[in-house]
Amino acid sequence: MIPILQFLAELELELSEAPENNQSHLDVTETLRQVLQEMHSCGKSAFIYTDGSTAGGRIAKRKPNSGSSIVVTDDRNSEVWSGGMVVRTDGNNFIAELAAAVVVCQILKRRSGRC
Repeated sequence: MIPILQFLAELELELSEAPENNQSHLDVTETLRQVLQEMHSCGKSAFIYTDGSTAGGRIAKRKPNSGSSIVVTDDRNSEVWSGGMVVRTDGNNFIAELAAAVVVCQILKRRSGRC
């Protein structure tokens, strides 16, 4: 088992797929893929930033969802695109952070074979 999955197992987190009616991550993934493809076609460099945001303490128990965001800028630090999605984290901000990074890595891996 890879280290990150071992870590998640130690936290006793259950991993599951999103319900079929939740397509927001697919929209973010497809739009980001198109943006990066267009930038690549034009010979532009892309700088990608990711972040996760989770409420802590008692709020996390009542509201288990967090936000993950992705921002793309060009080599002049001008924002080209930004997007985000809701992630079930049960108060663990690491999951929200990881979700955004995984989306970016999936796209980059499809294009170049590496992340």
